[in-house]
Amino acid sequence: MTVDDTSRPSSDLLESLDGIKRPVPSAADQKRSMRKRKAPINFRLNKILVRAESSDEVLGVVGENLNDFNIVNIGTALYRLALVGGSQSPSSRDSIRVDPRFSQLIDEIVETLEGDSERDSLQHVCFLTSQL
Repeated sequence: MTVDDTSRPSSDLLESLDGIKRPVPSAADQKRSMRKRKAPINFRLNKILVRAESSDEVLGVVGENLNDFNIVNIGTALYRLALVGGSQSPSSRDSIRVDPRFSQLIDEIVETLEGDSERDSLQHVCFLTSQL
């Protein structure tokens, strides 16, 4: 059975320049599309994250660039936090968890995964989060 887009309410359709009405992309689709256009930025952010030597450096990148992060950047940030945080004292690791930039990163994970249909991404991020 096929679904006819013309049967959808007009508020769910967007008329393009060529006069054809197309479905309005969801917020998650719009965000995913924007992230694809930012690929060079994401590559540079990953390089910076990989070079970060302290949790504060990682969280600094997170705080300044979170709006440009994709799932790879999120995973890299978590991995680096687990790696550099693992060599810190328990009180330093606790300070990561209460840092507002870490909370923003966790919020971004939830938001990203709500629109991400790739189960592997979810499993990878959950594993990395468990390492903190």
